[in-house]
Amino acid sequence: MRIFNKKTFLNWRGYLAAIGAVALATWLKYLAQPNIIPADVPILYLLAIVPTAIYFGLGPSILVCILSLLAFDFFFIPPLYTIGPRNVDAVPILAIFFWLGCYSAF
Repeated sequence: MRIFNKKTFLNWRGYLAAIGAVALATWLKYLAQPNIIPADVPILYLLAIVPTAIYFGLGPSILVCILSLLAFDFFFIPPLYTIGPRNVDAVPILAIFFWLGCYSAF
């Protein structure tokens, strides 16, 4: 388990990289959908969370988790372009995704 480091937590480059990682993962998921990766599988966002956690620490990785959850919900969970799942089938996917992302951030 990592010890809390204020310098790493407040590093602005990590937060900037977090936003870029979510944007890149969203773009790649959009390109890969639905032929390569189904719409309800957020695996590319986990590939954004793990490197951010390794290289930039806890703060940026939690930001990636939150932004990834919002981007995945907004762009890929029907109804599209709305925040908040209207479909009950999407709630367990979003909850497990958020838990796994935060767990891997630690």
